[in-house]
Amino acid sequence: MTATVKAYLEEYFLSGNVNKTDRMSAKDIVKELQNLAKEGEIQLDDVLKIKTVEGWIARFLSSLRKEYAIIQPYNNNDTNNTNSSHNT
Repeated sequence: MTATVKAYLEEYFLSGNVNKTDRMSAKDIVKELQNLAKEGEIQLDDVLKIKTVEGWIARFLSSLRKEYAIIQPYNNNDTNNTNSSHNT
C-alpha cells in the first residue's frame, strides 16, 4: 500500500467519524480509489481489494481505540482538576 493510498484511506475513514452521513463501506472506498486511478491521482495497480480495505479499517479502528484508551485517562484528570478548582 502506497503512502498516497493510505492517506486517502485515512481521510475517507476519518471523514465518516466526523460526519456520520459521510461514512463509507469498504466497497465505497474501493470505488473511490478506482475513480482516483481513472483521474490519474493513483496508479490502477494501487487500487486495493475490498477485503484488504476491510482489514485496514479493522486495524485502523483498533489503533484509534488504543490511542483513545491511552489519552482518555489524561482527559478525565484534566476535567477532574478543573472541576475541583471551581469548587473551592
